[in-house]
Formats: sequence, C-alpha cells, structure tokens
Amino acid sequence: MKLGSLRWRLIGVSGSLALIAALAVVAMLERRVSEQSLAEIAETLEEEGDEVVAFLEDPDLAPAVDDFLRIETSHRFKPRLYFYKIRGIDGRTRAQSAGAQSVTLPLPTRWNLSTRGQVVSLETVSNAGVDEPLLVRSERVEVKVRDRERETLIIQIAVSLGSWRTEVRKQFITDALTSAAILAAMFLLIWFVTAMSLRPVAAITRQAAHIGARNLDDRIPIAGAADELDELAKVLNAMLDRLADSMRRTAEFSADVAHQLRPPLTRVRARLDLLLRGEIPASLRGEIEALGEEVVRLSRLCGHLLLLGRLELPGGEAHLLGERIDLKEVAEELVEQCSPMAHERGLALKIGAPVPAHVRGNRVLLVEALLNLIDNAVRWTPSGGTIRVSVDSNGREAVLSVADSGPGIPEAERERIFQPFYRMGETAVTHTSAGSGLGLAIVRAIARTHGGRVELLSSAGPGAEFRVVFPAFPAD
Repeated sequence: MKLGSLRWRLIGVSGSLALIAALAVVAMLERRVSEQSLAEIAETLEEEGDEVVAFLEDPDLAPAVDDFLRIETSHRFKPRLYFYKIRGIDGRTRAQSAGAQSVTLPLPTRWNLSTRGQVVSLETVSNAGVDEPLLVRSERVEVKVRDRERETLIIQIAVSLGSWRTEVRKQFITDALTSAAILAAMFLLIWFVTAMSLRPVAAITRQAAHIGARNLDDRIPIAGAADELDELAKVLNAMLDRLADSMRRTAEFSADVAHQLRPPLTRVRARLDLLLRGEIPASLRGEIEALGEEVVRLSRLCGHLLLLGRLELPGGEAHLLGERIDLKEVAEELVEQCSPMAHERGLALKIGAPVPAHVRGNRVLLVEALLNLIDNAVRWTPSGGTIRVSVDSNGREAVLSVADSGPGIPEAERERIFQPFYRMGETAVTHTSAGSGLGLAIVRAIARTHGGRVELLSSAGPGAEFRVVFPAFPAD
C-alpha cells in the first residue's frame, strides 16, 4: 500500500485532527491545573494571614510573635518554603521569619497607604533575593496589639513557586503521556475504521482489475447498501456492459466482413488458376501469378480475422479447451513440417531437447499459435540464421518458446507488435512481404484463452525469443 493512497490520506487527515485536538486538550489541562494549584496556594496564604492576625490580637501571645513566625516557617508538614514579614504603615519591618531578612518583598505600588480599612494584594515577584519566583500576599489590617490602640499593620506572606512549578511539570508530563497513549489508540482505531470503510473499494478495485477482454461478462458485485459505493458499482457495470457490447459488435463486424470476403476470394483464386492452366502470354503470366499470391494473402487475412474475432469475443473459445495436449509432440510435429520451408530460405530450424509438458487446451489453437511464431521467425531471420523451438515445464507452468537470430526488436516496439495490424518497418532481412499484422495478436489471444501469457525476451543486440507460458496440466 502506497503512502500516497486514499487510505493513508484519510488516516493522515484524521490523525492530524486528533493530534491537534489532543494538544489542545493537554494545553487546556495544563492551564487548568496551573490555575487551580495557584488558587489553592492563594487560599493557603489567606489562611496563614488569618492565623497571623489572630495571633497578633491575642494579648497573651502577641509578645512571642517572632517565635510564632519561626515555628510557622519551620513546620515539617508544610511542603513549600514560606517567608513572613510584618510591617508598620511606614513600611518599617516589625517582625519577620527566619530567612526573610535576605528576601525583598516590595509593597504593592497601587496601594494608597492613607486609605483606611483592609486591603489585600496578590502578585508574583521575581528577583526577590531567592532563586525561584515568589507568590506574595500583602494584607493591610487594623489590629489591637496588646493594650495599645488599634494600629495599621501590613502582613506579607510569600511562598516559593519552585515546588509548584515542579508539580505542574509532573502533571503536564503525566497528561502528555496519557494523551499520547490515547492518541496512539485513536490512530489504531482510525486505521481500523478506515480499512473497514475502504474494504468495499478494495473489493471493487480487485474485481475491476480482474475483468479483462477475456471475461467482460463478469460484473462488480453490488452490496445492496444503497450507498455511494453501490452507485459506483452500478456505473462501472453499466460501462462494462457498453464496452462488452462494443467489443462484441466490433468482433462480429470483423468476422462478418471476413466471412463475406472469403467466398469471392476463393472464386477469384479458382479463376486465376484456370487462367494459368491455359495458353497466355508470358508477360501476363507473371502478373496473374502475383495477383494469385495477393489473393492467397487476403484469404489468409480473412481466416486470421475470423479466428481473432472468435478469440476476442467474451468467453472466446474457452468452451473448446477440453483436451490434454503434450506441447512436446506439437513442437516436434510442426518443426518437422516447417523445416523444408526454412531450409529453402537458408535457415536452420531446430528443436531443443524438449521435455513432456502437458496443458489443457485446444490442439488446433496451439498449432496455430506455434505456426505464427515460426512464420514470424522465418520472415525476420536473415539467411544463414537459426531458429530454435523448445518446450519446458517446471510442474506448475509449461513453456513453449521460439528463438531466432534475427535483428532483434527495439524496446519501443516490444508492446506494439502485439497490436492487431501493427507491422514493423520492412528491412532487407525479410524474405517475403509483410504479413497480415495479426499473427502475434492471435498468439497472445490464444495464450490468454488458455489462461497463459506471452513473454518477449530481446536484448539490444540481434535475436529475439517469444515464450508462451501456459498453466501446466497435472500428469496422470
């Protein structure tokens, strides 16, 4: 499966959307956890401030405020580092906890110190004399310390945010790992759902690829879901109906034309033979003989058209493939028959050491295929050349091959030579005029009718080998 396929594009789009959603959720969770944690710290600072105010207003405990602050900052159950400062309205420090001497806790700049009543400020301070930022709660309250009049004090409580950042980072890592696991599961789910959704498309693709000229009667199955895929299958089936009908009409037309031409050509050939038996001037005899050869060529062309038309029809001649045939016997018989013709043209027609190779097919068609290959080799092999016919089998496939020492076939021509009526350019090595242009097309059609294929082996140099590969028929 290619990376640029529809399946991977769907997975990519869906996965990208899932990834974006996961990143958004992780960011939202991190922000929520951060805000919630800060709110909890702020609530703790407020509680600490209330404790300090209550302590200051207790006449029995107020003189020991320094001890109270020392105990508060050294409490072993507190997970964070706290700093306390108690200031007068003039900003001078009245009391502070241990370690707070080196910490700078600025007063809120927006305060109006002349305003009476309780005022609270909460802000984050950096560069306060410690390595980590501090969250500082500053509260201005009026308290009665011991037996003095009520006075205004500023109570500042700061807490280090280092441990808070560590907690938030750990929570972020946990959320990220959880999201990654969920995302991986989503990718697998997306892949599975996409694969299941595209399974009907894959089935349509396989069936469409299977349908060819030999089985145009096959159709793409309709699932009955009444969805877009069923509509696609119906459209493709309708197109196949039109294509099969067009091919059938074309084949029937060609066969009908060939059939209609054969009787008059036969009569013309008979009249020419009668003329040649009589007394005619020598100047006309050559012309009549050449005309007779053209009539023979046209008759052969009609026969080829009839055969190709039958083979190209859906179903072809498949109903005739009931014989068990040994290709070795067919090859030996035809080599013996064609050797005199090859010898007349200065060619050596040989057969390699053939092995028994049985196929299920039609003997007449197999003989026609081999005759076309031998005829093609004879026409294109220069005098003094060699044509070798061989038969081989590996138990699964039977191979019938014809190799020649001709000029070879250019790479650009190797597929086109199998097209009906296509002829390569004439060269000095051809012994006769060009053939009908149907020989190799018939060979390929016969091979496909037998469930086989035709392979062409030809290098840049001289020589070519045509291999017809058939499914082997199991031996008795």
